[in-house]
Amino acid sequence: MDELSHLGWVVHRAYELGGMLFGVRTNSPAFGAWLDEVLSDHRVKDAETDPNFSVLIGEGAKLGKRYHILYKESGHGVTALIAPELVPFFDQTPRKVEEAGLTLPITAFTAIDLDSGEAIPASRELDVGQDALDQLARIAPVNGRVVARGTLDRRTKVDLVCGMGYYREDPVIPISRGVGLFTLAANAKNLPVLRKAGLESLRRLVEGAQCCQLLAQGRKGMLDAFVSVVKGAGREALPTAT
Repeated sequence: MDELSHLGWVVHRAYELGGMLFGVRTNSPAFGAWLDEVLSDHRVKDAETDPNFSVLIGEGAKLGKRYHILYKESGHGVTALIAPELVPFFDQTPRKVEEAGLTLPITAFTAIDLDSGEAIPASRELDVGQDALDQLARIAPVNGRVVARGTLDRRTKVDLVCGMGYYREDPVIPISRGVGLFTLAANAKNLPVLRKAGLESLRRLVEGAQCCQLLAQGRKGMLDAFVSVVKGAGREALPTAT
């Protein structure tokens, strides 16, 4: 049981897109039906997957604001790759993220060019018609401030690789490029398929990037630490890791 299990998930589905199998869960039968219609050609029945995406649809009958939450990088000209564990800390503080000049991506995945190690626009695997989007808007209407998300539209050098640390007191610690490579490899979804070629591309990526870990702490502390690293990336070197 994970920390979100109490939220009442009633629909669990598995889909395959671009050779990747992923799971979705939601508390809304209506949203589940929408998924089944839009992703009917990609559904994998009787497959056991972790819930890579958890979609909580707010209930209109209750008092207060309706929140629709999808649980699932960089200002000052800096492009950062951050570990998945860091994403919720920034997702839950959209106003502070915007005020800090950071732009979070629409997608939770980043494509890396095998030859150069640069981040590149991911290929589009699914086209959703306007009718389906209109139907989704009726199921989960906009419920407040909309925060702009960014998309990668050209190949881009990665300046910063950032993971999460748990056992040191400093809010930011430098890590070696070897540890940075391990952090990326541990989260690369298709590395078992690409193997050596994939690992070599990640090595080329970290060779041109600064690598660090943020201490696990409260949302404000995490965001402040990340902003300080982003502002310094490319202008001042992080201390050498030992």
